[in-house]
Amino acid sequence: MSTASWRDRFARRLGGQAGARIGASYLVRVTLSATASLWVTRLLDIANPIWAVVSAVVVILPEVSASVASAGLRVAANLIGAGVGVGIAALALPTIPSLLMGLVLVAGLCRWLRLDAAARSAGVALVIVLLRDESGVLGSSETRVLLVAIGCIVALAVTVVVGQIETRLATWRQRIRDREDG
Repeated sequence: MSTASWRDRFARRLGGQAGARIGASYLVRVTLSATASLWVTRLLDIANPIWAVVSAVVVILPEVSASVASAGLRVAANLIGAGVGVGIAALALPTIPSLLMGLVLVAGLCRWLRLDAAARSAGVALVIVLLRDESGVLGSSETRVLLVAIGCIVALAVTVVVGQIETRLATWRQRIRDREDG
């Protein structure tokens, strides 16, 4: 019988990482990112801020360095996907050929830029841009991509600031310990 608990086996099967644990830093960063994204969208008088808030929550990971990379990657992915989407939409092709061409271009561009991890989010941004509604491609799609970018940028800023505070606190605590020991 295996000594691993059912939770360990379950987490391992889902790709859970042993070192990534949720702590106070994660809670502070995810809460501040979500509320700050909501605050920014309200300042910009955006009626439906869901994409900004969801994006801010999605890019925050338990580890600070992983969150910085995640947020930066999502911003790059959205720029790639939205840029390709707007370019293809300008060709006025039917939906299926646009999607096929766009997904191939997005994957190729991500590979060329060596941002393979951005391909999934870039593909999502492309789909958002290419799904047309009555207001046209540059109506709702542009707003959604902008909101995703706002959420990611806010989360990146919060993560960097909280990370700096944590680093300074750790340095301060170490100095206190050093004084007590010496």
